[in-house]
Amino acid sequence: MASLFSYDKKCYGDNMKTRENHIDCVEKEPGSLGITKVKLDRNACIGISACIAMAPHAFPALDEEGKAIINDPLGTSDEELLSAAQSCPVKAIILEDEKGNIIYP
Repeated sequence: MASLFSYDKKCYGDNMKTRENHIDCVEKEPGSLGITKVKLDRNACIGISACIAMAPHAFPALDEEGKAIINDPLGTSDEELLSAAQSCPVKAIILEDEKGNIIYP
């Protein structure tokens, strides 16, 4: 199962190297907490799977490398995304608002 990536400037900004640095990114419509981008730092991910338990639609499984897969978070509330990010012991999940401000961590 492959991740769904957004390679455009809306998700990565001017620093397109983030994808090269193994940061996966998906965009979503803002919810109650204003989250519009969900990023996963694959270098930091250690495959604990807490994110899968907290937000299974956004993080459906681990891939063949034992890293979380980030998927379209449609149907996942901002609160669930925040819980998933907070459950990650290495803070591999980054949540941002539409201006690029980091909501978590």
